[in-house]
Amino acid sequence: LLGLDATLMSDTFQNIAGMSPRAPGFIAALFSALGVWVNTPLSLLTLWIGYGAGVLTCAHFMGAKSSLQRFFSTTAYAFLPLTLGILVPIPGLGWLAALFALLGSVLLYIRSVSYVTGLDSVRSLICVLLPGAIFFSLWAIAAGMWLGAYIMG
Repeated sequence: LLGLDATLMSDTFQNIAGMSPRAPGFIAALFSALGVWVNTPLSLLTLWIGYGAGVLTCAHFMGAKSSLQRFFSTTAYAFLPLTLGILVPIPGLGWLAALFALLGSVLLYIRSVSYVTGLDSVRSLICVLLPGAIFFSLWAIAAGMWLGAYIMG
């Protein structure tokens, strides 16, 4: 493509990937922790956008009239209780805070979907649960097919 030899580039990349790190252990640990710190919110943002698109699609199939911008700007407030996750390391209180945060966030998400789409609570609950059920079903089918192929050899 750019006049580069693919075999040479492949060998070069394999050599670079196989090199041992020359940084002290604490520097490598710092960069590893920094990578997790940056990657976790981005992964959650991706999950929120993908799942939200599925919820909005279900809502449109049920007759809702809402724009993507209005939907995401309203449902973003549902994740505010998840800030209680900073209390998770506290013994005894952490799991209770996490449970409260998760339940509050789910209830606020269902209510915000109901508000922004104009659907009733039951239809909003269906819209919220359906993308997860579809994803889990497809995952179970794929896992079953993989397991069947693995067992059959």
